[in-house]
Amino acid sequence: ETVYLTEGEFDSIALESLGYNALAIPGAGNIPDKQKFVRLKPYKVIYCGDKDEAGNKLLNELSLIFRDMNKVLYFKELPAKDFNEYLQNVRG
Repeated sequence: ETVYLTEGEFDSIALESLGYNALAIPGAGNIPDKQKFVRLKPYKVIYCGDKDEAGNKLLNELSLIFRDMNKVLYFKELPAKDFNEYLQNVRG
């Protein structure tokens, strides 16, 4: 099963409205304790974050957390600032 990690609640809500499993990190500066990510070990986790400096910083920090768990963190780059903006563009 796949779980998408997003930077921000609205992106997570948008993904869930389409039927995807999604979890939000409230922002680049609000990363939960590393131990909480252990729950994601059975899942394929795809980070779908914002295309900005904070989003890149969050990706780097999450990559380290997942590396320490011996788990791959996948990354989906969107042609928009974030998933919510991407969805708005697609729905046009």
